[in-house]
Order: sequence, then C-alpha cells, then structure tokens
Amino acid sequence: MKRFFCILFSLFLLPVVSFADLPDLSGLSADELISARDQLNLLIWNSESWQSVEVPAGVYVVGVDIPAGHWTLKPPAGGSVVIEYFKNSDETGKRPADALDNYFSESLADEASSYASFVHMRQVDIDMKEGFYFTVVNGPFVIFEPYTSKPAFTFK
Repeated sequence: MKRFFCILFSLFLLPVVSFADLPDLSGLSADELISARDQLNLLIWNSESWQSVEVPAGVYVVGVDIPAGHWTLKPPAGGSVVIEYFKNSDETGKRPADALDNYFSESLADEASSYASFVHMRQVDIDMKEGFYFTVVNGPFVIFEPYTSKPAFTFK
C-alpha cells in the first residue's frame, strides 16, 4: 500500500521535474531510499499546489507517512470509509485494547453512498499530531484536504 502511495505522489512530480534533473540514487541503500522517499512525501504534502490526496487503506504514522497538521477528511465519491486516529504505546500499528485515551474513530459516508442514511458524517476535521497513528480501516481510501477554516457564525 505504501508503495502505491509513493507511486501516486511520483506521478504528481513528473510534470514538474524531469528525470535529467534528479540525482543518481542507484548507490543508496534501501534504508536511505526509504528515508529519501519519506522526505519527498512530506515535501509534497507541505507544498501548497495540491488540493486533495487519496490515502489508501492501511496504517500510517503521523509525522512519517502523513505530515502532522489540521486536515479535512472525506469519504470516496459514492462510498464510505472508517478511520481511526490514536496514540500507540508499541510499534505494531494496532490500537491496544485498553487505549481509550487519545483515540478517535469515525465513519464517513458520501451522500450517494448506500450507507448515507446510517452514517451522517460527510467529512471530519482532525488536528493530527506527530507520533500518533492513523488508519483507514473500512473503505478503499480516504480523501485528505488541507483544512480551511469555516466562516464564523453570526447571530442576529
């Protein structure tokens, strides 16, 4: 899944960078290549040119795979998805059964989804912190968009 994620990001870079401009990476070890990929992914996420990214089902570490920050998350068009966000005490990437603190789970469904009458959340805003885990549990992917603050309510 993470390999697919990297390929997806690489496709966004092709129009911007020609292969002649890239440094020769053939001599790097697997760990060095993974580190370079992670740095590249964070640069792409932090650039202001993208509008949304489809994050496929899987387990991600905030600050490594997904940059920390405030994000708006949406389900696929016509579909639904379940997401989890939690602090974990070990490296398994799974939420410990007793970890109810620092845990957030939400089901999201598009208006055209067959689950729309059961799941009323169409999007959610999350302030993700470094070191937390984020999972896309049920559904093919979730759509990440940069958070843009909503207009303030005015009462008359």
